[in-house]
Amino acid sequence: ETDNIIIQLDPSRIFLKDYECHFNDQNTIHIRPHRYEIDNLVFSTQNSSVAINGDYDTKDSSRLSMAAKNFDISLINPLLNGMSFGGRMSADLNLLNRNGRRLIFGKLITDELNMNETRLGDLFLMAGLNNNNAIRFTGGLFDSSKSDLDYEFLSNFSIRDFQQEKNIIAKLSGSYEQKSFKATADFD
Repeated sequence: ETDNIIIQLDPSRIFLKDYECHFNDQNTIHIRPHRYEIDNLVFSTQNSSVAINGDYDTKDSSRLSMAAKNFDISLINPLLNGMSFGGRMSADLNLLNRNGRRLIFGKLITDELNMNETRLGDLFLMAGLNNNNAIRFTGGLFDSSKSDLDYEFLSNFSIRDFQQEKNIIAKLSGSYEQKSFKATADFD
């Protein structure tokens, strides 16, 4: 088929900032009209990785999953204009297409989040779908007494655990519906 593209990234070394990064072997990216299938694509550095699996269809129901483990978010700074971020993020995120609506849900934690070299604290956010398929998120900034807020920590951490933290700096909540983003913050 002429509209059918299959890509396999060979194990390779790429240098971003001071990091030597790798793509794993045994991965496949299949591109078809209105559909993307990604199998076992892992981009990793010595201490972090981003794994993508699943499929995304612009017309039919589908789910694409991403797991980030200890990702250095300063790697995105060259893409930003006039802002810089720092910290290590771990996340479990899903991109879902349901009845033609694109939806994102999951949770993330960022250890020692900073913006423009100002430390904000540790960030926890959890997003999910409500009964109207609107994305709602909740979480906030806190100063954790834990030293390693990594992927393993995230897998066992819930909004209830966040609410029981003793050093909450700000509680965040909001929603995303059809290109409209609303957020509120309550600072202690």
